[in-house]
Amino acid sequence: MHEDRAAREDAAIIRFWTWWAHAGRALAGDAAHPDAFSSEVLPVLEDLDQAFSTNVIVGVFTGGAAERTTVLSYDADPERRGLGERWLAAAPPADAQVDFRVFPPSAVAP
Repeated sequence: MHEDRAAREDAAIIRFWTWWAHAGRALAGDAAHPDAFSSEVLPVLEDLDQAFSTNVIVGVFTGGAAERTTVLSYDADPERRGLGERWLAAAPPADAQVDFRVFPPSAVAP
């Protein structure tokens, strides 16, 4: 049963980063239309919510090491901390335009 859950979670993580590569990155960088990112990311978050069996929020913020920081936040259940680590491990490399973080920060070392 645990392996089935991990497989569902990993598949949702892959779908998120596939969406990110095709649409999310461009939407996250579109400061002129912040609502476009919000509306486009909702179905992707619902997928993560269902696979992770927890509430998931993805936000894009300005400032920091890159122009935009994409943050995954989820219920801080200690048994679920591996979710953030796996999501972050699957992320594309950070660059000057975008980097990635997990909240709560104690879930993943900076």
